[in-house]
Amino acid sequence: MRLELTKEKIMNNWPDKKELDQVRKELTTGIASKPLPKGATKSERLKHLLCEKLIIYKQNNKLTNRKLAEIIGINEALMSQVLHYHHEKFSSDRLITYLSVVYPDFELKIDLVA
Repeated sequence: MRLELTKEKIMNNWPDKKELDQVRKELTTGIASKPLPKGATKSERLKHLLCEKLIIYKQNNKLTNRKLAEIIGINEALMSQVLHYHHEKFSSDRLITYLSVVYPDFELKIDLVA
């Protein structure tokens, strides 16, 4: 089976200008997620992992940022910062407290590498 891509086929499946403008607008607004920097400290890695676990909880339970913020008991702006990995604004204790609201029985394990 041979797949032929012609200019016509590509152009017929291409989004129109209005759709592209909408996508561009959505991608350029709001807080961007912050990647873990190269050479991150152990503390930064821990906080990044704690944020990640909250994101996984949000996605698995199909929650909005607002609903997760209500469950945890914080405002939506703070929740957005956590969900976009802006963890430098939070202590590890604070992130652990947030995580313990949605996972009351979670355990934190530390692996020591010799």
